[in-house]
Amino acid sequence: MTQIQALRRLLGLAAFLTLTGTIGCTAVSEDPSPPLGPNVEAYRDAGPRARLTRPNFSHDNSLRQAPANLIAEWDAFDSGVDLNGPARPSAFEYKAVEIDLIRDTQEVILEKLLTGENVVREAGVDPIAWTRVGPNVRGFRHAFPNVNQFAVAVRAVDASGMPEPELEYDRNYVTFLAAPDFLLGPLVDVRSEGYGSTQFGPGPGVWDVSVAADTPFTLDWVIDAGWYGNYPGETNYALDVADPEDMTPSDPDGIGGWIGWTRRSTLDAPYVFGSEEVGTIHMLYLWMRDDLPVYQTLCRIRIEVVDASRVGRVAGAAGGERLRTIGFESSDAPGVVRPAVGD
Repeated sequence: MTQIQALRRLLGLAAFLTLTGTIGCTAVSEDPSPPLGPNVEAYRDAGPRARLTRPNFSHDNSLRQAPANLIAEWDAFDSGVDLNGPARPSAFEYKAVEIDLIRDTQEVILEKLLTGENVVREAGVDPIAWTRVGPNVRGFRHAFPNVNQFAVAVRAVDASGMPEPELEYDRNYVTFLAAPDFLLGPLVDVRSEGYGSTQFGPGPGVWDVSVAADTPFTLDWVIDAGWYGNYPGETNYALDVADPEDMTPSDPDGIGGWIGWTRRSTLDAPYVFGSEEVGTIHMLYLWMRDDLPVYQTLCRIRIEVVDASRVGRVAGAAGGERLRTIGFESSDAPGVVRPAVGD
């Protein structure tokens, strides 16, 4: 069983538990969110409509989890586009209800959204009522009980005070299992040309790679935070740091220190390990986080430098690449290689 399969099985079993957490609800920034989320066709002859932009789940994910400490966001994606389109909403209203992902059909979930108890309502109001907010409020935060299951919906309200009549799955309502923080983090597909690929996720894991000496070692990756409703964020990496949890040391080449947080999908430049390093081990650490940023995944790659004949691969440096040849200076901690940079 792979790490990802084990994670999903654990969450599936957790759905039957009855753990609880602290509940609270607050509105988030009133600044409009960027136009992200599902690509839904606009209807020019309709009233204003809302679209959830967070959680924004991966469409191939069969068992959806979202952070129990949820941030929900939305926009009015087809309003105010042109003079012939729908008017901008005069307000929004949102609601969350508890559901059963295993037994409830979509019809049952829709009925619960319309007539069930709003678990994110303010104190002292009708328990069935939706929570109405101004047109510039574009989200809310709420701490849901861990491993319970919920539906969250948002509706746009027109100038007459009428909410939009339809609830559409993956447009203005979603369902999910409220996952505890320790289970969350981006899934990362990592690939190195000539050396294969692997996937990292929340939890420990090491990829062992035998890299040919005097050969550029490249790495690229794809980050998926959509399995728990978020978006990919920035990355940071370092070769041969003493403690991957300590982000203090820095280095512009990511050698012996962290190269710095930014959005990237590949190493800034390939590493090259000199022939004098055959038989040595290096550790490459990559941190991948989501866009908030709240959750992150640590990718650990253990690199053994070998003679090119062992991997059956001989490659030359591409013209114009900024290559880094790694060699020993000293090691001031057990198991830690302190690299030096050579031309």
